[in-house]
Amino acid sequence: MEPLCDYSIDGTLNGYHYKGNGQVYLAMVHRLEEIPPYSEMGEIGLFDSLPEELTYPILRDYFPIAEERLRSKTAVKENL
Repeated sequence: MEPLCDYSIDGTLNGYHYKGNGQVYLAMVHRLEEIPPYSEMGEIGLFDSLPEELTYPILRDYFPIAEERLRSKTAVKENL
């Protein structure tokens, strides 16, 4: 896992007020297993693109950072 950025939110989107902070990470997943019962995740899904329905839609702006990092890592790997 690689930390990409920290974020802090205090704003309203679609009638919902969001306030908090956290971090965005890039993780290269090689194997999926069952979600532990104590996890905050409800389900795991594999997608070709970012789904429209997100738990925290206001974080959508941070995903291009992860996508760019993934593209640059893939380019480096292909040139080895």
